[in-house]
Amino acid sequence: MRAVSFLAFSVIAVITFVGCNSGETLAPVAGHVTLDGVPLADAQVIFYPIDDGGMRAFAGFANEQGVYELSEAGADSPGVPPGKYRVSISTAVPRGQIDELTPIPREKVPAKYRDGALEYEVPASGTSDADFNLET
Repeated sequence: MRAVSFLAFSVIAVITFVGCNSGETLAPVAGHVTLDGVPLADAQVIFYPIDDGGMRAFAGFANEQGVYELSEAGADSPGVPPGKYRVSISTAVPRGQIDELTPIPREKVPAKYRDGALEYEVPASGTSDADFNLET
């Protein structure tokens, strides 16, 4: 019984301290988002890995200049694994702490850019040019 408890504790400890994705190479990804040539402030840019079955997502919010940087939710550092991604962009996402009284921002992004039809391939070296120039 003690051996089983120790083994179970050891497995849980390894998963907790090492993490499921430890050793994974992350590439920095940043870019600009514009709508009709104007920076799209507060847009949320989400990358979904194509080969992952939608189990992970990497996101970032654009600043006033439309510049965003991606990271995984709960991650300590920015970056995404290299590979092919479906991309969704939306402005109808509240930032920070939300509750039932938090107003939902007005959506400015046309539906064709919100449904994941956009694709982007992240190179192993990363990029600061993952730009999306959207049009109404």
